[in-house]
Amino acid sequence: MHILDDSFGLIQRTLHELMKSWHVSADKPCRIQPKEPAMSNQKINRREHERFSVNPGYTSTGIRLHPDETEFLSEGHIYDISEGGICFELDIPIEPGSTVSMRIDLPTNVGDQGPGRAVFVTGNIIWCDIDEPGAAKMALAITRFDRDGDRQRMIKAFSNNGYQRAA
Repeated sequence: MHILDDSFGLIQRTLHELMKSWHVSADKPCRIQPKEPAMSNQKINRREHERFSVNPGYTSTGIRLHPDETEFLSEGHIYDISEGGICFELDIPIEPGSTVSMRIDLPTNVGDQGPGRAVFVTGNIIWCDIDEPGAAKMALAITRFDRDGDRQRMIKAFSNNGYQRAA
């Protein structure tokens, strides 16, 4: 009998806790519905680095697959960019998990002119969207900047020249 009393007490406590999280609907008093959590209209930004939207027609990129390619054979365009990652498109999809090197051609309006205006990074493809016809849209997580000063040049180029912060 003692085991039965303990079980009954546990069921009562569990039911009591469950009922505290539910309420009776006013329009349908017989139906029990879960309470809706308080929601905020503000999105939570879990990104570590600030993202900037760029004009894809003016921010080109080159991709080199590791370890097979020694040159930037695939050309594409960047949609948005941050210190930690890049959203871009190429005509050829790249398998998520692939390691690539990327040449980022800084826009000419950022004050970094000349043949050395590119920034070079290495990273991993995080996702690849080929659902839409046309170019494949992908995301790259940057694992390193390949040349001294490239990180600072890229941050300065996008943060000081009126680029819109991406949502």
